Amino acid sequence: MGLRIRSNMDAVRSLTALNEIERAQSRASERAASQKRMNSAADDPGAVGTLQSYKTEFARLVQSATNAQTAINLLTTVDNALATIQTSITNIQAAIATPNQTTIDTELTNIDTVSKTTTFGGRRLLDGSSALRVTGVDNTRIADLEVRRFDFSSASADLDVELITPATRGSYEFVFGGSVGGTGLTIDVTGPLGTATGISILSTDTAANVATKIDAQRAVTGVALNGATNTRSVDYGAAAVLTITATAGTGTMSLVDNFGTPTVGFTNGQTVTTRGTDAVVKVNGLPAAVNGLQVSAVGPHHDLRFQLQEAGTFTDTISVTAGSGVSFDLGAGTSLNQRLNLGMPSVTTGNLGRRALVSAASEEFFGFLSSLRTGGANAVATDPDNAGDIATASASEVSALRSLVGAQISRIFTPLRTLFQTQDDEVEEARSALEDISSAAATAELTKQQVLFQAGLAVLAQNNLTPQTVIKLLPFPSSL
Repeated sequence: MGLRIRSNMDAVRSLTALNEIERAQSRASERAASQKRMNSAADDPGAVGTLQSYKTEFARLVQSATNAQTAINLLTTVDNALATIQTSITNIQAAIATPNQTTIDTELTNIDTVSKTTTFGGRRLLDGSSALRVTGVDNTRIADLEVRRFDFSSASADLDVELITPATRGSYEFVFGGSVGGTGLTIDVTGPLGTATGISILSTDTAANVATKIDAQRAVTGVALNGATNTRSVDYGAAAVLTITATAGTGTMSLVDNFGTPTVGFTNGQTVTTRGTDAVVKVNGLPAAVNGLQVSAVGPHHDLRFQLQEAGTFTDTISVTAGSGVSFDLGAGTSLNQRLNLGMPSVTTGNLGRRALVSAASEEFFGFLSSLRTGGANAVATDPDNAGDIATASASEVSALRSLVGAQISRIFTPLRTLFQTQDDEVEEARSALEDISSAAATAELTKQQVLFQAGLAVLAQNNLTPQTVIKLLPFPSSL
């Protein structure tokens, strides 16, 4: 190649290479400063869409994990409040046995205070305002209905309750004519509440006399008169056992149990036992768990509790009010199938306990916890036995609600939070592999480009000397 002054191509080519090195150095410097491989779409056009999907998924998982944690915090608040109420009920049970009405009054006030002041995010949780509301309930058939969980994403917002077979009580009807005869009998009677021993049946006692004498021990046994010659347990269901044992005497009598099974010539040394039967109930076509008249129905889309009244078979449709209860998002979306709806019933003293049956013939002796206050119908000085029953029923209600809350925390929200956090980590790792750069690699690349830039400057400087060398070869006059 000849030596030229006007066109120094070596210098031009060196400058072009130096400009490219400078751009590479700029990219390396930007990546080292940002620690990102992709700072613009031009850095990797094919990966832009993938990267954005990773970021969107990451944001969704973060929100989902946050929602799950919020639900855990709310339910933990509820559980702590219920634990406090449960302690107060335990103290009430101890005070009934003492008895100590002052302690009972204090604990009742504590229960109402906790139930009315337990809040989360400004929302009251245990005063009944956060319950799942229903319409269409026939109170002559169903009482104390509490819907504790309902899935509004199901095909219908209705609950179809079907009483297929009513509950029964254990009973014996004395059917002998005349009197017991002989030397009479001494009998023991055991019912749902306990055993009365040594009931004396005279030889001259008729069937009606025997039934009346058993009824006189109803507070001890829970077995009461039902008609002139019939006695039955005050409770319903398979747990309502009625046992009669003859322990002395030579008299005899005949009786028939609630299943129609007769016992003829019942006398000393014999024992007869019968029991009631639980109701058979279905909710939305699924069998419910029943204890006497107490119904617990749990299905994929519902969880509810209620008490049957003294009614024959029926089918009722109950509607759950949309928007009621406490709603929890199981994901980051707003779809109904990503939402869990829980009902938080009132746990004030005016709501805890068991209602008496509507029927005037009922022998149930229950009421609300508030009736245990001084001057109340079930104050310890007025009716200690019923007070104890109400406290026991209240404790069971609170325990059942705590079980529901605990199940949601341990079986749903804690696993969901863990799942979301795990997926969050995996998505973040994938995003980082695509977008971020190794710090060591970025530093090495920047150093490399800086060295190349210095070398390029040196070469450009060398090439720029060529025209000056050519000038020295020209025979310019000395005067120049």
